[in-house]
Amino acid sequence: MKALKPLIGGTIAFSLTLISAMPLQAQTNSQANSQTNPRSGWYNCMTREAWSPQKTAWCNQMQQMMNASYTTLETGKVTLQNGKFDDRANQINMQLVNRPGFVATGDLNGDGVDDMVTVLSGNTGGSGIFIYLVAGMQEGSQTVPTTPIMLGDRVRVQSIRIEDGKVLVDMIEQGPNDPMCCPTLRVQKTYELGYGLLPVEQR
Repeated sequence: MKALKPLIGGTIAFSLTLISAMPLQAQTNSQANSQTNPRSGWYNCMTREAWSPQKTAWCNQMQQMMNASYTTLETGKVTLQNGKFDDRANQINMQLVNRPGFVATGDLNGDGVDDMVTVLSGNTGGSGIFIYLVAGMQEGSQTVPTTPIMLGDRVRVQSIRIEDGKVLVDMIEQGPNDPMCCPTLRVQKTYELGYGLLPVEQR
C-alpha cells in the first residue's frame, strides 16, 4: 500500500482514526467508567480503590498483554510498551485497544482458567488501519499472547465476547459497494483456539 504524506503527526493521526472507529458506547464507557465494571468484562486499572481478586487478576493479565511482543505480516515484530509501539522512522505504529467492548475474558482451552482476548490496531504509514484479534493464554502467572489474526483494514469492532470457549466478534466491515474508508456491513465472526485464533464461521 502506497504511503500517504500525513497532514499531521503520524501518531496523532493514527490515534484520531482509531478513536473515530470506536463504537460510541465504548467511547462513552471508557470516559465515564472510573470504577470496576465486571459485567462488561473490563476494568479500569488506573483507579485506587481496594481491588477485588477478580480485578487484580484481570489487570495483571492486561499489564502483560500491554507489554508483550506481537508479529504481523504488515508490521513485523513489535514490542509494546504500556500498550503502544511507535517507530516513526519506519512509520510503524501499533496499539492495544484497552477499552470496554474491546476486551473479553473466558476459558478458551478448557483448563478452567480465564484467558483474555483483545484487539490490536496497526498502521504502516499509509491510509490502512489494520485491526487484529489476539488472545492471551493464561499459563500459571504468565499471560502468553497468540499470533494476531487480522480482522480487516479499517473495520469497526463493535464488541467481543467469549461463549462456550469461542470468541464472537461483532463488527462492521466493507460491503461489496463500500469504499475502504467507510464500512457499512454488520457481521458476526466466530473464532476458536487452534494455532492461535482461527475463524469458525461467519453469520
